[in-house]
Amino acid sequence: MTATGETPIVRQRSLPFERTPQRLDPLGVQSAWLLVPILSVVAVGYATYSTINHLDQIRDPVLAWLALGTLVLASVVFMIRTHPARAPFGLWSHVSIIGTSVIAATLFSLSVWGDNDRIQDDWGQVVVAMFLTAMALYRPIPEVIAVAVLSALVLGATAALEARFLEIGNLPIVYFLVAATPVIALACAGCGYAWTMTGRPWPGARSPRPVRRDSSPSCARPRAGW
Repeated sequence: MTATGETPIVRQRSLPFERTPQRLDPLGVQSAWLLVPILSVVAVGYATYSTINHLDQIRDPVLAWLALGTLVLASVVFMIRTHPARAPFGLWSHVSIIGTSVIAATLFSLSVWGDNDRIQDDWGQVVVAMFLTAMALYRPIPEVIAVAVLSALVLGATAALEARFLEIGNLPIVYFLVAATPVIALACAGCGYAWTMTGRPWPGARSPRPVRRDSSPSCARPRAGW
């Protein structure tokens, strides 16, 4: 094993143990790392497509493109920090990446504030939910759920405040749920997958089967005369 390969292992052993797929099955998570760049590219692509579709609703183009640039920054950091060579992926990386993506989503909402037709085609809640789906591979399940709830509260509150400007009038709580539900749902889906890897007894930790004692003699008695 090279020195480059040994560094992440030494770093993981020197930190407190966390029950995450990254710590329990590092080879499996390493092979699944390609999911993060794919999610990041899809997220940025969808955000760009949505921003272009909102051009006639954007009141502040600077904020709209700043939001997209902030999302690109979060995506690049996400790909770099989750790379197997930089393991383990820590709490502050988790909070900073999701926090930056929530800020990007909020900036986009502000850029269309007052002229936005619908919440359903905004990219903020979808992109944050996509990032949270992959976070369960790297961080403990309670932490991912907590970050998801906080993100959903911020995005839901923004949508509720925007409700009176939207094309279809409805109660603010309805738009709160429209924005918050994808975040919670996809985060729970990712945590459900992670639970199959971390919630069950680990094969190496299974208790040995009880030894069955046989009352019969272990060997036959020798015949007389032999």
